[in-house]
Amino acid sequence: MKNSSDPPMASLSSRIQHARILDSLPSAVLALDAGGTIHFANRAAAKILQRDQDRIVGKQVEEVFLPYPFIQQLIEKENPEEQEELSLILPGNREVFLGIQAAPVPLSQGETGTTLHFHEISELLELRKERDRLLELATVGAVMPTILHELKNPLAAITTSVEVLLEDIQEEELKKQLHLVFTEVRRMKLAFEGIGISGRKLRTSSPAAIDHAIREALGIFQSRAMEAGISLEIQIPNLPLLPLDPSVIRAVIYNLVTNALHACSRGCTIQVQAGIEDEQFWIAVIDDGEGMSPQVQERCLEMFFTTKSSGSGIGLALCSNSFRRAGGDIQIESQQGTGTSILLSVPLQPSKLQSNQPRKPLHQESQNG
Repeated sequence: MKNSSDPPMASLSSRIQHARILDSLPSAVLALDAGGTIHFANRAAAKILQRDQDRIVGKQVEEVFLPYPFIQQLIEKENPEEQEELSLILPGNREVFLGIQAAPVPLSQGETGTTLHFHEISELLELRKERDRLLELATVGAVMPTILHELKNPLAAITTSVEVLLEDIQEEELKKQLHLVFTEVRRMKLAFEGIGISGRKLRTSSPAAIDHAIREALGIFQSRAMEAGISLEIQIPNLPLLPLDPSVIRAVIYNLVTNALHACSRGCTIQVQAGIEDEQFWIAVIDDGEGMSPQVQERCLEMFFTTKSSGSGIGLALCSNSFRRAGGDIQIESQQGTGTSILLSVPLQPSKLQSNQPRKPLHQESQNG
């Protein structure tokens, strides 16, 4: 005979179906009774809490998740439907960032239980952080042309004054100090050129001494490399006057060598090469520093992509864009723990497109040569 206390089959089937629906949700769900005991945990909750479902059900919520009084505060806050964001340390010292909501649920005999709905928001926080960084960069980018324009004339005046003093002053110690000032002023000028590269074209109608522009830029890096214990090797032959903007070339050198210095440690070597081959001008910067992972190399030309917390992620992208807008190309070879080589090339005649056979990678040239 059927016991009168047994639940109807339809009711039991309905509860099983509801449990299966909750178990299939991508977000985590916990159901608590009035005393804070967990009566249900779906698979997503088990995954986030790194416990089997049967090791969660029956536990007090503070044993596996959050203090029950804190959960009550979530229900009682002014906007309970608003997601609370918090970090949680899980077994193994794994930190997760969660978005969590709590809602009261009427139970039998006038008691009130609680449902907790939560999910990982680490990716969301990273996107939000990246959004804020891009907004800051966009703000800086909007005012940068004005700032650079305002700084250009005073910097030129300082440079001229220091040059005059260097010619007139005989005292060696003072002259040495002025040389340091002059070097730093030139470095500031080069940095401004590196930032402002996006507003200038690589090609120009007035031929210029590009070899001199490269050596001038590299001269500013020599002392910095020496202080860091890094060897800076320069292989720049004398070149004819070329229809390229020397300020853009200096900016490219600034960005590429700065990146190489960041990737290198004491004892490393950076090589800077340039030349003309098959009616193309080319620049190469090769280092034996930390190199890039395949994932980083795949994205390194994306504007604003950076692996450095203080980096802007625009230097390499601007260099690439400058050469490609002029019909040129960029080749990047990198391996973690081995180093990186970057080769930029551009046809000297605008009408001549890049060859289908690009220049050989530099490591092959050195092996064959």
